[in-house]
Amino acid sequence: WSLVAPRTLSNGQVVAYTARVVDAAGNESTGTPVYTVTVDTQAPVITAAIAEAADDVGLNTGNLASGDTTDDNRPVLRGPVSAEFADAGTTLRVYDGALFLGLAQVSGTQWTYAEQRTLGHAQVVSYSVRVADAAGI
Repeated sequence: WSLVAPRTLSNGQVVAYTARVVDAAGNESTGTPVYTVTVDTQAPVITAAIAEAADDVGLNTGNLASGDTTDDNRPVLRGPVSAEFADAGTTLRVYDGALFLGLAQVSGTQWTYAEQRTLGHAQVVSYSVRVADAAGI
């Protein structure tokens, strides 16, 4: 069975559902446990940026500028967020192009992400970050 909500739900609205079986005579079963959903249709207003990619391997170490070449096959990315994450479930998602790599560690208004893959020789990466709330928006 399925249910399509008969009304339009708004952002922040909490709805609770239960299900019951009703026979032809109108007798109802005991209801299921309550299933609660919070509607979240608005993206977070917090922003994030990549401030540096750090190379800590080999002869040339230090911060990498966009477009630099590195011998570090697992650079560490760092940067600021515009505000602390107040809502539970808010995360900072790290991407290489469209590929989701993982979640950054956020502390206050700073974040860090250590590349988990072992990058190959001459592999070009295109990192980006995005703040997402519990709904993934």
